[in-house]
Amino acid sequence: MKNKKLLSILSVLSVSVFCLSWSFSGNKNFASFTDDEAYSMLADHYFNDPSLLAKPVAQDVLVQKIQGDNQHVLLIAFYSKDNYNGKSVALNVAGRNLVLKDDGTDGDKLSGDGLYTAKIDADAEDFKQLAVSLSKRMQKSGAAYHFENRSLVYNADAIADFNSKQFDNYQAVSISNLNSFDTSSTGILKTNSLFITDLKVIEDPKRTWNPCAQTGTLYGAWTFQNLMKQLATVNPNKPPTDKQMSDFILNWLDNWSTTQIINGDSVMKRPLLKKVITNPWLQKSADNGAPQGQLDMRFAPFRLLAIVNRFDQRGGLPGEFAGEARLIFTLISSDCTQKKAYTIAFEYAINKPNNCDSIFDWANQWYNLKNLTLGSERYNAALQKITDQFTLFGDNPNKTNQNCLNSLHVNDQALTSGLDPLAGEFRQFIVSPVTHQMVMEPVRNSPADIYNVQEDNKDVRRFAQFVNDSTATILKQGYIDIPLTYKDTPFLGGKTRIIGAQPIGQPTGNIREPFHWDGSEPRKSGGYIKSNQARHLISLNACSGCHAGETQTFFWHVQPTFYGTESTLSGFLTGTAGFGGAIDFDNNPNNDSMTVLDAQLRPVNNPAYYIYNDILRRAMDIENYVTSDCGSVLQIKNELLFKPLNMVH
Repeated sequence: MKNKKLLSILSVLSVSVFCLSWSFSGNKNFASFTDDEAYSMLADHYFNDPSLLAKPVAQDVLVQKIQGDNQHVLLIAFYSKDNYNGKSVALNVAGRNLVLKDDGTDGDKLSGDGLYTAKIDADAEDFKQLAVSLSKRMQKSGAAYHFENRSLVYNADAIADFNSKQFDNYQAVSISNLNSFDTSSTGILKTNSLFITDLKVIEDPKRTWNPCAQTGTLYGAWTFQNLMKQLATVNPNKPPTDKQMSDFILNWLDNWSTTQIINGDSVMKRPLLKKVITNPWLQKSADNGAPQGQLDMRFAPFRLLAIVNRFDQRGGLPGEFAGEARLIFTLISSDCTQKKAYTIAFEYAINKPNNCDSIFDWANQWYNLKNLTLGSERYNAALQKITDQFTLFGDNPNKTNQNCLNSLHVNDQALTSGLDPLAGEFRQFIVSPVTHQMVMEPVRNSPADIYNVQEDNKDVRRFAQFVNDSTATILKQGYIDIPLTYKDTPFLGGKTRIIGAQPIGQPTGNIREPFHWDGSEPRKSGGYIKSNQARHLISLNACSGCHAGETQTFFWHVQPTFYGTESTLSGFLTGTAGFGGAIDFDNNPNNDSMTVLDAQLRPVNNPAYYIYNDILRRAMDIENYVTSDCGSVLQIKNELLFKPLNMVH
């Protein structure tokens, strides 16, 4: 009975007007909970925390000078009736509540016109000078673009032309496109603050360990061993012993040894796991004196590839008010001669209070890394001070084992046999609050693989119906959370796979046979997805679509590499075609704009294209945040216009 009640609540949450976000990540694993535990956790998590109610996203923000008052301005947010029609919009600004009203009072001109108004502290003349200065800088840089659903859109209107004459005449002037981003800072933010792959950092012997050379610091801050130890810690006064560490990791690896049913989806065993990872590691351990069946952490076959700041993911999911951060590792072959096609991403939710001062401080810690020499001891020490805030036991007392981990994502292409058409499989893990061991959970935003086959069957029709029924939400939000069940049938997958349409080793992103989520043809079939854009977005939001045809990516956004070689990033991330033979359809490799045709070549006669440079988007996001003081006109404007990303990747 409780289970039916829980599913009912989940259903209500998924269609809520306020778009409450719910993740199958963090410390929630319904396969592990009893019905009572699951229901209790959901109720406590959502209904006792009003801060989880999402605010509406403004369509425009304007500022207006007030006659006879130079110490304040009117800030006006516009919402169409379709997007929001409440009486007010409330924000927490610099520790106090700011309420914008659409009731014809306190500076609001007309009740019910969709223009929500508040008087805020700001020197009108100082703001005008700042706005004019920023407008001139944007025009000089030629930054005529913005981002829609991760895709870069060139648009001359994106360059703000602040109309100071209208402002001086007490008319409302739009400031939506006004931002403080300096295009010259993209490169340094990418390398120092957003996607850190430099060898002087990821092979820093003070903080990493090389199992092949047996050099470095065994439990350094950025080692696989340390991250696993923090996850395995239940009581800080009794850190896990060598035996307990070994058992924790072996239990995790054992998830590949047997077929499991996760949300009705058969996650097949991967026999190569023991041959590729477990057995060689155990053998090396035994050869060097470890007790029989116990792993020696000195031989953990994992190399750090990247440290990633996902500040851009803030505000979307419960507990992610300051976004996420990630450490990504690759597997090293047992003979220590090469990397293996197997990556592990530790994905952490940043546990910071939901207020501007706290989030501003967190963003600044990352942003200020641009002022330090990449890979210097001063830089690496500053970066460790940041990572220690989310990797260590105790960083989040409210989550399982007091750890910030949202989930552990594994891309295990190396476990595919030569006869298997499977190009790669994604699995997702959490620490169970019941057993305190790593367990599989459904892969967020990825439907089960049965819903993505090239035929018009009942499963494909169910998937197409879900997309067609959800099109309005998908187009409005740019995403939709895939539910655990749909029409009383398990829907979310226990794993998600990229099927090798070409022989393994060929680009999965080749437009001739791209892997993506597409329903079925022809147009009149029951499995046809009607909206071209909704099809693209639902596929882009799934791991297997984003790592293949939708972005022209050869399975890896972060390429596995061996020691001494820095990882190459995908074109989706950098704007330049990456590893694996990806095709940049503008045929210009030097313009930092990765152009990708629609994976299904829709519309038929004139296929849409999408332009990617996600690190540029992330750089714009963090710089606009940290260069606008809490409580300032631009900070409030940014908050009103901010649309949470709500994507896994």
